[in-house]
This record gives sequence, C-alpha cells and structure tokens, in this order.
Amino acid sequence: TADGLYIRRIVEEAWKEQNGEIGRKAVFHLAGDENYVYAATDCEIYRIDKKGSEIKKVYSLGDRSVDIGEVTIDDEAILQSQIKDMVISDDLKRLYVAAPQKVLESDDQGKTFHNLSSIGLPVNLVRKLFVHDKDLYAGTEKGMFGLRNGRWESDVVGLTTNFTNDI
Repeated sequence: TADGLYIRRIVEEAWKEQNGEIGRKAVFHLAGDENYVYAATDCEIYRIDKKGSEIKKVYSLGDRSVDIGEVTIDDEAILQSQIKDMVISDDLKRLYVAAPQKVLESDDQGKTFHNLSSIGLPVNLVRKLFVHDKDLYAGTEKGMFGLRNGRWESDVVGLTTNFTNDI
C-alpha cells in the first residue's frame, strides 16, 4: 500500500505492518510463486518467504526509493515508478520485471537477473508484462512484442503501434 507493506498469514485475523527496510516504502507491484511473494517498490524488489518471516532485497535500481510520506498510490504514481510491472511465469519458475530500458528475468527466485531486452527488444519503455503458456509479452511505447524462441517479435498486426498500456 502507500502506507508501506502489511502482511497477514492465513491463520491470522489482522494485517500487521511490516517493520524494517521495506516497512516504510510504497509497494507498487506484487507477484508470487510457490515459496515467495515478491514486492516491488519504486526501484527495488523484495523477496518475502511465505513460511517464515525472512524479507530480502533481491534487486535495486539504485537509491531512488520513494518513502511513503512522499507518495499516494494512484495511476500517476505507478506510471512514474521505475519498476513498471512484475509477473510470474505460468509454471511458477520465472520472475519477469519491467524496469527502465529493460525486461529482466530471474529463474532462481531472485538470486540473479538476466536482461531479456538484449535479445532484440527495440524499445525504451515497457509498461506491462503478460505471460501466456511459455510466451512472454511486453506492452511498450512501440506496441506489443512477444518473446518466442529466444527472440522478441513485434505483435502489432492490426493494432496501432503507439503506447500499449495493458495486455
């Protein structure tokens, strides 16, 4: 939320404010796999263990994070955030992140990230990611692109080729 991160386990009745580094940061995106929930602030990604209480920062774009006293989460705040979107693959094995001028992939629960933009994504701004079966799609300032067979391909036949805000 704009007030920071709150956590509630299934067996608990009330939400609890999270203390620590992520506790006072606005959270813009959430995604989850079998073991973890990933929370994206303006420019950082945290991995939260579903079974315990471990919260670990797994990615950072630098010291640009927004304190909750400085933001109200609305559409404009999300558009201005550095991390634009975050999704998990259908098989729950890969985390994808739309960051400035790149799409990142982690296949080891956030331990390492690989830049998927370097394999032919000809854009500067990815606003939305979507996974269907084994294909990854990116909504960009130049339309929609799909990652197939290790290469990005334009998917704009029949569409205008301007901003794609949602998929």
